[in-house]
Parts: sequence; C-alpha cells; structure tokens
Amino acid sequence: MERAQDLNDYNNKLIMKLLKKILGAILSDKNNREEVSPINVEGDEKELAGDLFLESEDSVTITLFESDCTVYDSKVGGLPYMPKNFQYPMDLRSGREDKPLGFLAQINLEQLPPLNGFPKYGILQFFIGTDCLFGLDVENPTTENGFRVIFHEELHKEDHLLKKLPVSLNSECVSPVMKELKMGFTPAESVIAFSDFRFDKALLEAYRVIDPMVTSIDQIPSEILDKMDELCNASGSRIGGFPLFTQSDPRNEEMGTSDYTILLLQLDSDAKKQVMWGDEGVGNFFIRPKDLQARDFEHVLYNWDCY
Repeated sequence: MERAQDLNDYNNKLIMKLLKKILGAILSDKNNREEVSPINVEGDEKELAGDLFLESEDSVTITLFESDCTVYDSKVGGLPYMPKNFQYPMDLRSGREDKPLGFLAQINLEQLPPLNGFPKYGILQFFIGTDCLFGLDVENPTTENGFRVIFHEELHKEDHLLKKLPVSLNSECVSPVMKELKMGFTPAESVIAFSDFRFDKALLEAYRVIDPMVTSIDQIPSEILDKMDELCNASGSRIGGFPLFTQSDPRNEEMGTSDYTILLLQLDSDAKKQVMWGDEGVGNFFIRPKDLQARDFEHVLYNWDCY
C-alpha cells in the first residue's frame, strides 16, 4: 500500500513537471530558447504548488450576468454598437447573400484588463450565420463569409448611432445566445487543453527528457495521460490563453492555420445563462499575432464544435 502511494506521489510530481515543460516549450521562441534541462522529480516540493496553474499566456476569464446594457458595453446578444454609416454584415455564402448575420458578442476594449498585443480602445464585434451551422465552414474556417469580426477603433456619441437593427433577422435555428448578458472580466492564468494541436508534440518532447526510448505519445503510461487530461482543463469563456475543443483543434500545419495562436474570444456553453452551442459545445475565434498587431480583423479563424 505504501509503495503504491509512493508511486502515485511520484507520478503526480512527474505530471506537474511535464506540464511545466509543455507550457514552457509552447510559449518560448523555439529558435532561441536554451536546451531543455532534465526534469528532476526528487525534492522540489516547494515548486509543485505553483506548477499546475502556470501563467501560460495573457488571459482574461469572462463572466456573463444579467444587467442593463448600453450599446457601448461588453456583452453577448442585444443591440450592438452601430454608427449611422455602419454597413451591417451580410452572409456572403452562395445562396445566402440576402441574409444578415446574427450579432453574437462585442468587447469594449477599454473595459478589458490589459492584454498583451490587444488594442486598448475601441469595440470588437463578432457576427455569425443564422443557419443551423451558425456560419461555420469547416473547410475554410478563415474565410469570413458566414461570420464576421469587426473592429470599431473610434467610438461615436450616442446621437450618432443607430437605435435599432437596420435589417430584419430571421434565424433558421436557435441562436447560441438567447438573451443579452453583460460581460465581466477577471485576469486569470490559463492551462493548455489536451485537445490543443500543440499538446502531443510538446508532451512527447517533455517526456523524452525522462525516457529517451519513448518515440510516441502512445508509449507514455496511461495513468500519466489520464491525469494530464484531467488537469489540462480549458473550459469556460475567455479572451487570450488556451482554447477548448470538444472534438479536435481545427488549427494545423496541413491547412496552413497553425499560426492562428491568439484566442480573440472563447464563448463556452452555459445552460443557466442560456448560452448553448449545439450539444454543450464551445465557440472560438482566433487571430495570427501579425494580424492582431496590424489591427487586421479580416483574417480570423472561426470554429465551434459540440459533443
């Protein structure tokens, strides 16, 4: 019994160290970082408490709550901020050109805690299709036809805004957002999810420091993998940090989307708040660092999936 407990303690320490190595490998510049040092699981108890919830990336968690909202607030649903010269986004997919997109959410960047690379001013808006796929195009997730991300860099006074939608919305399916809810923000740490496209490679590299004979993630003990899966939880709504997928990560080198590494918005299902993507799914919007720096939101990757 005592030997089993010792083995369990060893595995827990090893898992913590692996997680630290994985996060370090992903978030460092691999061309410039120093050679990875061996993992020492003896001692180090003082470090372990901080290893699990490492500050992996700039991240802000989103809390949704009922409150009176203005068109300037960060929120989901309701009436978006719209200057009088605003061209409301339309669905550009074949056969749907006469259908407006539905308003999903907006972020007033002045209300957002500081996030590295993000604008400090303006409003960032997210629109999606009103069909049952919510504008998703699995084959072309970065083509903004069935969705749109719009950045208003300068904000106008209320008397220069539209008071109602300039189009008539006729949703074919229930929207992921059923009512207007205000966003609250909290700076937070984010842990990479098991489904992240970078996870397997980084885990294998980290584990090979311990056992160079391991050449595949399938050779890593199942109890280690199960514990890592349990600890690497990226659920919840957030901006920045690591994303959650219920199926698989749409970003990969084959599709040329592996550089969409910044999470613009993750909106997770919450039945109590009447936010629901299919069957308890999650919606994500990603951008490349160079596009965020250029304030170019015409090249965004949109994905949602569910169980």
